[in-house]
Amino acid sequence: QCYFVLGGFYSASGIVDLAIYNWKKAISYLDTLKRKWARINHMAVLGSEYLSKGDRTECLEYSGIAFREFLKLKRGYSFSALNIARMMLLSNESDSAAYYINIAKEDPAVVSSYADQCSILQTDALYKIQSGALDEAEALLNKCWQLIIENNIEVGPGAGIIAPDYYLALVKIEQKKLDEAIVLLKKDIERLK
Repeated sequence: QCYFVLGGFYSASGIVDLAIYNWKKAISYLDTLKRKWARINHMAVLGSEYLSKGDRTECLEYSGIAFREFLKLKRGYSFSALNIARMMLLSNESDSAAYYINIAKEDPAVVSSYADQCSILQTDALYKIQSGALDEAEALLNKCWQLIIENNIEVGPGAGIIAPDYYLALVKIEQKKLDEAIVLLKKDIERLK
């Protein structure tokens, strides 16, 4: 647990390589039979860090392991599915991204987590932006904001960073409304602080 927390500290501090080192160390100490859920969760977090680093191979490896294991448990797989979807979007593999986004929506654990729902909405909006469906993306992000306001969702819940204004700014950039994008990004910077 100490290595996992230390990895989180380094991740939040932007020291990615030390975060990865500590999370791998934490995983190595977990007994695969007695602490299966924790081990799978740690793999998912590690996959997410590799996504942040832009390392496709490692992201897909660790996120894929976590995804498959959580899928066997029939819940908790949305986080890993979204990591894979985001990596697919970064790789311009929209069809694969859509597949994993749709799977994430089916996770029974998502029903009770508004933060997870927001994360799905943001990722789906990113997919819509890349697909050119800007009005649909904007509608998804407005729904995300509605959930944030109604449920007092913080910026950094377990589901990942919830920052719909960033994604709305991407919509505005695609629409060539740069002044509106700048306002959204400045607003989002203040919220993230």
